[in-house]
Amino acid sequence: MSRPKNILRQLGHPSGLLGRFILWRLNHINRGMNDLTFSALNLSDNDHVLEIGFGGGTLIERILSKSKAQVTGTDISTLAIEGARKRYKDAIYIGRLQLAPCESTSLPFENGTFSRVCCVNVIYFWSDVSAMIAETHRVLDDGGQFIVCYQENAPGEIKKFPPDQIEKYLNTAGFTGVTTSHGADKLSRSYHCTVATKPLSNADNTLN
Repeated sequence: MSRPKNILRQLGHPSGLLGRFILWRLNHINRGMNDLTFSALNLSDNDHVLEIGFGGGTLIERILSKSKAQVTGTDISTLAIEGARKRYKDAIYIGRLQLAPCESTSLPFENGTFSRVCCVNVIYFWSDVSAMIAETHRVLDDGGQFIVCYQENAPGEIKKFPPDQIEKYLNTAGFTGVTTSHGADKLSRSYHCTVATKPLSNADNTLN
């Protein structure tokens, strides 16, 4: 079923009163996808996780409460960042969580900063999917993993994101070991979770 254009804009960039409702609603709709993503992250105490487009922030909450990993969240929506700053002020205060705005084709972080990067239900809103996937590759440390969870039919049903196409994007960006698992629930229906690894550099391979 198609959605009005203003709803589609809000899904990609929540703002104002409607944006607050969208963020609240996404916390419920994405529950199963967040569960699958958290499982795929397979976190250790030493991991530093980046979530791109964290929206209402429930996956951040899960990571903070269920692991000892360091967490960074980035979002294009000022509303989402302001909400997360209030909701997770204690984690920010002790230095466990950092938040930063981003653009749809770039990430404001240094090369090799993170051991894990993830995103849930946001890939459809990137203006250049290839460029953003290349950015995730850049900010990941060698051996780090990118976990992307998505539905095949984008909101508005204008584009399709079949797993083989996402896997092709990842391979082209230089990721290896690309695998896809699948999930389903009443709210999100069917969805996919693709995991890809940034290879070790030649220097790391030599040391090992």
